Amino acid sequence: MKPKERFSIIQELSNTHPIAWLCQLAGVSRSGYYRWVNRQGIVTEKQKENEQIKQMILECHQKVNWDLWILPREGMDQTKLWEDRES
Repeated sequence: MKPKERFSIIQELSNTHPIAWLCQLAGVSRSGYYRWVNRQGIVTEKQKENEQIKQMILECHQKVNWDLWILPREGMDQTKLWEDRES
């Protein structure tokens, strides 16, 4: 059986069994399997989950950075406005 046929079977079973175990059972390397997956353009469930987690992290990072950037400036603006009112 050719490696690409084995990779195809691993892909079919990957939702119910660990990929490392399937690769070992089929006698192929995990790196070879993942190279094949990337060439196929197949997005695995784990890749989808990782992308969702990445997006959540980026959203949190942007919010925290925005809050850290804007809050001190808001305070400075309010102080300046208060001083302007007194003069």
